[in-house]
Amino acid sequence: MRKILLILLAGTMALGLVACAASNQPAKPNAQPNTDGTREAPAQKNTDGTQEAPAQTTDDPQEAPVQMTDGGNLDGGWIRPDSVELTDDIKALLDKALAGYAGLRIEPCAYLGSQVVAGVNHALVCRVAPVVPNAVETWAIVCLYEDLAGNVEITEVRDFECPTQISYGTEDGGWGLATTPELTDADKALFEKAVEKLTGVSYQPVALLSLQVVAGYNKCFLCEATGVYPGAETDYALVYVYEDLDGGAEITEIVDLPDAENASVQIPNPFVDYATLKEAISAVGFDFAVPEAVDAYPEKVIQVMDGELIQVIYLNGDERLFVRKAAGSDDISGDYNVYSESQTVQIGDYEVTLEGENGEIHLAKWTNNGYTYAVMPDAPMTVKAMTDLISQIR
Repeated sequence: MRKILLILLAGTMALGLVACAASNQPAKPNAQPNTDGTREAPAQKNTDGTQEAPAQTTDDPQEAPVQMTDGGNLDGGWIRPDSVELTDDIKALLDKALAGYAGLRIEPCAYLGSQVVAGVNHALVCRVAPVVPNAVETWAIVCLYEDLAGNVEITEVRDFECPTQISYGTEDGGWGLATTPELTDADKALFEKAVEKLTGVSYQPVALLSLQVVAGYNKCFLCEATGVYPGAETDYALVYVYEDLDGGAEITEIVDLPDAENASVQIPNPFVDYATLKEAISAVGFDFAVPEAVDAYPEKVIQVMDGELIQVIYLNGDERLFVRKAAGSDDISGDYNVYSESQTVQIGDYEVTLEGENGEIHLAKWTNNGYTYAVMPDAPMTVKAMTDLISQIR
């Protein structure tokens, strides 16, 4: 699946982090015990410190809270799927929504449901991260809107502001993605045991997102959370459960999804346009040399992201050719496809990794003298064309 980086078009992405079972040792539960041994779920707080039950209403079906039902869709409500596993059709919808965007990486993990409107809304739980050095990946609910003509757009990204802590190497004791988000009977029984003394909020597990091997297991469940009071609305929460070696279970952390109006990732394009390459170089503080023009791309845009990454986008209508540079050694391409063909070639002073399919290059990346580079064409290039381009980049 093509995993391209997303730029949404309004506000800034919250990167505040919530403590989320970061230790290898199980943390103490957040919920405080009552005198009868039950535990009360944390109440929601207003900005003035008072507490009250949440109240949200909306008349716009595309902005309605994602509240799943098991019934039919005659009322325009959200419908749970038979399985939270991602189908090829859902992956293709997200691919279509992401096409043409850059700046935020979105990795889908589970499918939450759909809502029939004038078209169809879809909800997914995803891992998201901005494309900047040392970016923190967090869990988020991503909503797509598919219109009657088959066009797809991202309408909302609600960030839990909680690090996924997923380890991409082989570090012992790190968090890893669950093999499948589908809950087994054992997962359901474990969760029931963990929440049996919890009061105030009802948590229904929807998907297993990740787990960590410690002296037992830490597990991260995505849950539907509903206050135990009349008229309570349902939203999502992350519930972290520790399973000990004797089969005991306890909640170690509950992370509520912030209110939609506070949590939506409504970010402006993080790239700032510059009229000249000289001005952009001044903004990032390091040199960057690229061709003045590239064949078949009559126009170009020069941009800087957060004062750390510089890029030139060569344009031919909707077709683009990205050339990027940043300090460090991170992969700044934003292309996380696994291509069937990969080779390392020497181009001048650069040792370049070329990746693609059927002899054509979709991605080139390399590091040199403390800087990292990437070239990503929308239309794949021949090895010769890519080599000629890279030989002009400094």
